[in-house]
Amino acid sequence: MILLKNADLYTPKHEGIQDIIINNGKIVYIGKYKGNENFDEIIDCKGKIVCPEFIDGHEHIIYTEYYDPIDIINSGVGTVVGVLANENGQNFVEKNIKTAKRLRKLGIDTYCLAGSKVYRENIEKTILEDKIVIGVKTALNSQTTIKPNNPTYEEMKELAITTYNLSKKLKRKLQLHIHLETERGDLNTSNLSWIDRIVEETDVPYSIFKLTHAQKYKDKILEYAIKGCYLDFTAFHEKYDQRYDYLVKAILDTSIDTSKISISSDLGVLNMEKGWRKKESPFTLLHTIKVLMKEKQLKFEDVLPLITTNPGILISKNAGKIKQKCRCKILIFDKEFNIEKVINERTDNMLNSRVKQKLDLI
Repeated sequence: MILLKNADLYTPKHEGIQDIIINNGKIVYIGKYKGNENFDEIIDCKGKIVCPEFIDGHEHIIYTEYYDPIDIINSGVGTVVGVLANENGQNFVEKNIKTAKRLRKLGIDTYCLAGSKVYRENIEKTILEDKIVIGVKTALNSQTTIKPNNPTYEEMKELAITTYNLSKKLKRKLQLHIHLETERGDLNTSNLSWIDRIVEETDVPYSIFKLTHAQKYKDKILEYAIKGCYLDFTAFHEKYDQRYDYLVKAILDTSIDTSKISISSDLGVLNMEKGWRKKESPFTLLHTIKVLMKEKQLKFEDVLPLITTNPGILISKNAGKIKQKCRCKILIFDKEFNIEKVINERTDNMLNSRVKQKLDLI
């Protein structure tokens, strides 16, 4: 049993100074603790920031051979959604699921998507057979970009109907995760109008769609957040990305439901032949929100939901939260927002001793 005292707590909502009791890996108390129980460990968090572990909603996990998956934990990420890029064939979907289960054995809550930018077969069977599959991936490209594997409108419509019907049948959230490829940001030459057509012609709602790499469309993409789509921005790994000005605008604009906007790492896969770009990593999530706070004077509570509860909406009702009766998945930061500790019983039990040399894990 562990007591965290004097924590400046973000759940991700800022709750001020609180005490937290963790028992057998679960949060059993949040408040002002006045008791005198004997604890196995007491951690004084005075001057420290405590928040949930991060959720990375777009990682190319089958390429873990190009990086150490322990970096996922060390970066503050406790939940991952594994996606495919141009991989073709059911064998890659199966490999994605297998890799997700391997990461789960390390203590990382991992989910994945059926399909890829080019592969759209066996969707229903794959989702029905495994609960860690939480949706489908495909791609929308510019009408001026001719690619042989681009989905046609009818194929996209069928994917949306299948995903939505399965969501109703299984009574759980599923996403049609759409890769946006054009850099022009021109909605007139993209096929985003297909989404409007699908909604008009069927009973599929905008909320079934999650549009990734949303920064490519600048301010024009925000109209799809207003309509009800989920938007995902790709984290940057160096200096501030000016295309994020529109994300900042959305955060400050109370007319936009920012709970539908998230940030993910992507991890920079080019393709199977070229391998790993080695720039993006799970660490880019923390880097991006730190730069947003520094360059744009946003508050921590403004940006923290983008990598906790917002991507968590498509996973479970408690994902990305610090809450009583929930499993403990906690980060402790210093005042400069550097991670000092990760508190997650599953990762502590599963990971080997060399992890502890990289970061003090409880």
